[in-house]
Amino acid sequence: MEPARGTVLPGMRALQLISLVWLLCCAPHAEANTREPGSTAPIPQQELEDMAWARGDKVTGAEVVNYVAFTFDDGPEPETTPQVLAILEAHRVPAAFFVVGRHFIGDSPAALEGARLLRSMSAAGFLIGNHTLAHQSLAKQPFARAAASITDNALELAKILGYEPRLFRPPYGAMTSKTRKLLRERGDTLVRWNIDPKDFRKARQNTLQAYVVKKILSKKGGIVLMHDTKAATAHALEGILNDLQSANCQRMARGLPPILPVSLHYFMQEQDGSARAVPPEVMKTTQNSLEALHKACQIDN
Repeated sequence: MEPARGTVLPGMRALQLISLVWLLCCAPHAEANTREPGSTAPIPQQELEDMAWARGDKVTGAEVVNYVAFTFDDGPEPETTPQVLAILEAHRVPAAFFVVGRHFIGDSPAALEGARLLRSMSAAGFLIGNHTLAHQSLAKQPFARAAASITDNALELAKILGYEPRLFRPPYGAMTSKTRKLLRERGDTLVRWNIDPKDFRKARQNTLQAYVVKKILSKKGGIVLMHDTKAATAHALEGILNDLQSANCQRMARGLPPILPVSLHYFMQEQDGSARAVPPEVMKTTQNSLEALHKACQIDN
């Protein structure tokens, strides 16, 4: 059986039971695994990536409630991305980064630093997604160029990370029927969002923190789109996470479930609309986050 989406596991016993069942029967795309039974060899990185993310249904942020996933576009950027990463790591919040090739391809000092950042982000457990080579609208260029921007960026990422990411987000959210077909053929999963504070607008900078938290609470979670290339976002993120924790403490004091920051795993669905199984190690991380929240709020488990 699979854990109910949008609810919090009651304890470690349930977590262990669900994890065991997942390992025995529900691992996604197990039919594609050609490893010999009993093999102790490490699973190749590309196989792990495909098992988790390939061939999923479009992700919108409306799939579950009481979970929120933070996503960041357009990086990596040498000054602001490390600030965002440091805040996320300090709060133990997972996130996904949809990256643009022009920031890490080539031999320039900036590109080399971008590649170094990507390796560090992946090693730290952050998700990396494809956001094309040059961040141009896929709907405003010939299909051949659009296709190259998708596939070439994936290949460049593979050189750095050791695998082609299967999560994809189009610049400006713009796509055509041909580019959608290409994603399906590649096995990539389209990731959109339902909370967009438009952090690139100067007028929003002073209200960014309050706006994001308000939207998370009113929508009971979702997928937040921000940009790790923006100083305003790096500046506001700490306050966003602190305010969300405070709001969760208030919710739990009233007997309501918290809205937990989680990985995009919780939003993944199969093509038929059924929920994709969440890996046991991801559920364990979520359980640890819930326990830490209870402790911070001084609420008994």
